[in-house]
Amino acid sequence: MHVLEFKIRGKPWQCQAIDEAIRTTQFVRNKCLRYWMDNKGVNKYKLNKHCRVFAQEYPFAQKLNSQDRQSAAERAWAAIARFSENCKKGIPGKKFCIDIEVKLNSQRTGKAIGLDRTLKELYTDSNGHSKPNARFCREREQRLNLNQRRVSREQKGCSNRNKAINCLGRTHFKISSQRQEHAKRLARCVIQSNDLVAYENLKVKSLVRNYCLAKSINDAPWDRSRKGLEYFGQKLGKVTIAVDPALTSQQCSSCATKVQKPLSTRTHVCSCGCEMDRGWNAAINILKEP
Repeated sequence: MHVLEFKIRGKPWQCQAIDEAIRTTQFVRNKCLRYWMDNKGVNKYKLNKHCRVFAQEYPFAQKLNSQDRQSAAERAWAAIARFSENCKKGIPGKKFCIDIEVKLNSQRTGKAIGLDRTLKELYTDSNGHSKPNARFCREREQRLNLNQRRVSREQKGCSNRNKAINCLGRTHFKISSQRQEHAKRLARCVIQSNDLVAYENLKVKSLVRNYCLAKSINDAPWDRSRKGLEYFGQKLGKVTIAVDPALTSQQCSSCATKVQKPLSTRTHVCSCGCEMDRGWNAAINILKEP
């Protein structure tokens, strides 16, 4: 199978309309998966017919063309059929299992959660669970350096230099797409699992001025994660609150005592006997702020 990627230049409202359509299509697909999981005996025909119910329940889904909604349902059924075939062969479908994991977390509703973000983990929640940062730029750093050297070797204006620049741009585009999709998937999972989400209001533009940590900060999708939380919170009617991160990692979540510690110290230890991960302690304080 050949996959072709193109860059288009459109007006802001056109790009926004395309993004809305893509997100709504993914939402309908995941809702179809949940409907199939919760109801026995659902076949392809019933799944397509149920798309009309989604349009009635969610106003933003009604804006999507009915044929596009049915197309999303058909892709969901294709994933279900592929998953069933792989299970018979003893090979569970990876992509389908990811969707199942995301949707199963949506059962834990009626909760409030606080999120602390670090360079090591994309976030650590107030329950002590954490998700590591997928360092896509670090993984492809060797390929980026090779493409950059190819651009530097060629003379300006020659066709080989233009090809090298195009190759470098495609690599950066792939890294950006992977980073954005990873942050969006986790943000959707968090929003679906909780009714209130409190997170750090980090000023990334100020943080990247630290030249020692600039590359690691840019490789951590903090901005994309925040935008994903705000977007899915608005779509699904959940509350998202940005909290000032000042002193959240220094204050003890148990007795509110200020415990000074450098950034290299990753364990919070207080005289009251509280000992836990630094990110976990900060996430509990972030949840208490609202």
